[in-house]
Amino acid sequence: MIVGLCGGSGAGKTTIIEMVKEHFPGQVSVIDMDNYYISRDELPFEERRLMNYDIPESLDWEMMIRHIEILKRGESIEQPQFTFQTYERTEETVTTVPSPILIVDGIFSLYYEKLCSFYDLKVFVDVPSEVRLTRRMERNI
Repeated sequence: MIVGLCGGSGAGKTTIIEMVKEHFPGQVSVIDMDNYYISRDELPFEERRLMNYDIPESLDWEMMIRHIEILKRGESIEQPQFTFQTYERTEETVTTVPSPILIVDGIFSLYYEKLCSFYDLKVFVDVPSEVRLTRRMERNI
């Protein structure tokens, strides 16, 4: 089963993922869309820091779709790791193994039609913006 989990920053997507993992131990893999931001290593830090990452064009859709297809075939992937400390991908990756449940988590997980065609279930977490802002501030402080 492939689930597209969408909602704004601070909506509670990560909490939902942790609850699903707890309920289905060892049966859940996650594609974190944040790890698929295009790395702009060629730009100085200050320019990378000022870029808008909250637009669909900031993501490497091709790699993400290829990784989902590989997981669907029952093969593992090396999921990139993106950090907002430097606004680039790190050299390390995380091995993601195929599981009965794959969750694609991100603010744009329901945006791209090709990606949505993979989903057996689409979930949008709707939380008022004031609540999301408060959560994000508490998380980041």
